[in-house]
Amino acid sequence: MATLMLQLAFIWEMSVELRARWHQAVLKQRNWGNSGKSFTGGDMDQTAKYIEMMKIYELLFAYTHALDHTEPLDFANCFSPDGMLGHGNHSIRGREKLRDHAEVHRAIPTRHLSASPVYRIADDGMSAKGQSTVVVTVATRRGYKIFFSGHFDDELTKVDGTWLLNRRWAVDSRLPGEPDFSVGPADPDVAELLQQVYDSFHRLGRKTA
Repeated sequence: MATLMLQLAFIWEMSVELRARWHQAVLKQRNWGNSGKSFTGGDMDQTAKYIEMMKIYELLFAYTHALDHTEPLDFANCFSPDGMLGHGNHSIRGREKLRDHAEVHRAIPTRHLSASPVYRIADDGMSAKGQSTVVVTVATRRGYKIFFSGHFDDELTKVDGTWLLNRRWAVDSRLPGEPDFSVGPADPDVAELLQQVYDSFHRLGRKTA
């Protein structure tokens, strides 16, 4: 068993490196890397940098799957021990409260679709900042509806070689010219479910300035 686990670990690391090399080749072909610098930032070796980017992407995927499959512990472990999840003017901090927040999703049949991740790794390779687009669908008795549309503002940290979310803030898409109009609750099929998430932020979190 130990030998098998070592073999699987080796295969996983190789797959990450191969994907990183493919990603680097695509960027070079599109002339995105001609300057010798990368949108990921810093002075890290290019191959090492893309490997780290793939690991960040794996974190984003893990977050999505943990919520959609209601795995509260896995969800909380996507964050640093003092990590924060925010929305609007409330934020939830710490793994215990984040785990409780994920429990709310047991009654909300969502699917998170994450796309367009753009992250910049710090020069020391120990932190990163970036954004990703997110659309969340929800199943209702009158069909599938949009539960949330917007983006995540993220701050990541690397702990013992593992990338974790230190701060994630969900930002809603708004109507042009009507920034105070809340789009999500406008659909009555979505409003009741969405309110459960809002209530969780109020119950477990704290109000921010």
